[in-house]
Amino acid sequence: LMMVAELARESGVKGLLSGEGSDECFLGYPWLGRQRLVDRWFRTLRQAQRLLSRIPGFGRVLFPIASSAPETVKSLMNRREIEDDRALVRATLRGASTSTLADQEFWSLDYLGHHLRTLLHRNDTMGMAASIEARFPFLDNDLVRTAVNLPFKHKLRLSPTTFEKAHPFVRDKWIVRMIADRYMPRSLSRRIKVGFWTTAFERMKVQAAYFDESFTRDLFSLTTRQMRSVLESADQDLAMRLLHLDIWGRTCVEERSHDSTRERIQAHISVRPD
Repeated sequence: LMMVAELARESGVKGLLSGEGSDECFLGYPWLGRQRLVDRWFRTLRQAQRLLSRIPGFGRVLFPIASSAPETVKSLMNRREIEDDRALVRATLRGASTSTLADQEFWSLDYLGHHLRTLLHRNDTMGMAASIEARFPFLDNDLVRTAVNLPFKHKLRLSPTTFEKAHPFVRDKWIVRMIADRYMPRSLSRRIKVGFWTTAFERMKVQAAYFDESFTRDLFSLTTRQMRSVLESADQDLAMRLLHLDIWGRTCVEERSHDSTRERIQAHISVRPD
């Protein structure tokens, strides 16, 4: 985002229009197109587990009681902001509605809360870093009000001609695409959503020696041998999180110079070709 903003500034542009809010209002995220199917699958699994867990002396061995600790810890790490947002939305809507609302009727408002705030913060800071103003047409008050009151069928709809692998036979942002059909070729209006994905972290290899005498090792009070044992059992995601933690610690806590951190990275980290 910052590079796009810098390119715009170098071209003499002072303001940019951004599509933030469209996926929240009209449910354009790929996982939402399959969410009902996924929920139904896991609901069936849970029902089967409950039945099997009733077998005396056998059920609890096959299906131990699942812990809610990971989700609880996650909520603590964001100061329960997401949970509080979601609870307030549901309580407000249930109080205002005269009928029972399906879970998907809450989706737009759920994503317009904490989720959208993180995106707008990122968009604004990256734009301001390049002295660029960003504006968000999809967050016009009247448009948002219309979107959150729009029936679910106008956002996600079954479509036999939709072959997107993330949600086959489901057209996302349906009403937006139908309107776009009037003004542009279908190759654009029906185009599959493509984010700013990168596989760099998946292709990154960190040598164990990077964490010798490191902020991360000292933070957890580990010996070099223990730290290397952790890395041997860590998957790629955890290895990247430990690396990010260490770089943050070196820079913000220990106040090491950027040059020394850069040299350490170059000496111990490589990235495989894509």
